[in-house]
Amino acid sequence: GRFQTMDTFQGRQNATFTLHKYLYANVSPANMIDPTGNTSLMSLGVGVSVVGTLTLASNIGITFLGGSLASEDADNIPDAFIMGISGFAGTGGALVEAGGDAIYDRRSGRWYGYGFGGVGVSPLSFFRNHRIGLSASAGLIWNLSSPNDWSGPSVTANWPVAILTKLPAAAFNSQQMYNALTSLAIRSRSPRFMNKTFRNFSAQVGVSSGGPVSLRLAARSNSFGATAGYSTEPRDITADFSRFTATARSIVSDFGNALDLLQ
Repeated sequence: GRFQTMDTFQGRQNATFTLHKYLYANVSPANMIDPTGNTSLMSLGVGVSVVGTLTLASNIGITFLGGSLASEDADNIPDAFIMGISGFAGTGGALVEAGGDAIYDRRSGRWYGYGFGGVGVSPLSFFRNHRIGLSASAGLIWNLSSPNDWSGPSVTANWPVAILTKLPAAAFNSQQMYNALTSLAIRSRSPRFMNKTFRNFSAQVGVSSGGPVSLRLAARSNSFGATAGYSTEPRDITADFSRFTATARSIVSDFGNALDLLQ
């Protein structure tokens, strides 16, 4: 085969054969194929497998840490309910994410809001239909003694529900890892943006540096990854809503008084 136009991929300085603008399959057509002219499928498979194994190891560590901290909760009853929404983007195994969480504190009976951002790894970001997406999640929090405990650094593990049973066997087999992640990527090929999100679900384990641990079910188009992030100081949503309703009542009352005077 021969390419009629130049390769649009700029190449990597540490891999000189990728700098050639007309090269096919890294000069190894017997072992690789290069349908786009940008990256051989074998190279893609190696990248997906390596990042997949790294993500799996990170998620195992985060999950065990979360389980250990959650077991320290005095009454073993969830201290708060959490729901969140975020957007993310990534490529080549890397991922960035930003969004917000709302937490209902069981002890105080109040809602608190947090903004957050983070970076991480995800093998699914190698696949085009997983490079940008949305996430909507809801779950419970243990070991939360104060709303301030959720602020600060945190780590999160996203476990893909669809292929969860396949991951342990794939940990030591790069081909199995690649096959499992490819099947997961295919699940959300839909061109509709929202369909990509709600065709995949993940179980999220989050651990904050303040001690709290969250367990959530999330609908997200990228359902396998590990992230490290930071959450802002809490904002008292209940107090904000009370002030808003008080202001609204005052405006309505003043408007009513003005009408009475006109009459």
